[in-house]
Amino acid sequence: MLAALSDHLDRTERGLVELVNADGGGTVDISAEQAWARDLLDANRLYRQSARGAASPALVNLLGELEPILLEIVHSPSQLSAGEFHSLRSRIDDRSLVFKVRVTGADLRARRQALIHSGEKTS
Repeated sequence: MLAALSDHLDRTERGLVELVNADGGGTVDISAEQAWARDLLDANRLYRQSARGAASPALVNLLGELEPILLEIVHSPSQLSAGEFHSLRSRIDDRSLVFKVRVTGADLRARRQALIHSGEKTS
């Protein structure tokens, strides 16, 4: 599960970074971001439920913070005005989501490596 969660967070980080670094002048096309958000949303819910069962409150909280942003991206119009785009980007920045995803992903990769080096099998 650590490998799958790590991959999920890596994909989420890449998508969020692309979104927040997009040129926000004029109308912004977020159709590509909507595609990755749609792909990640269902997986995010499943991972959150699994993490809850594994008693990982920090991971559960992060996945819970990601869900409303993913939902917003999925359900937004594919063309955002500059104001709408800046508002979305601000919500991502205000929650420090890119930073949290990056740190948590790095932690999961380190835990996975430690398990591999100790000889335990990861999924």
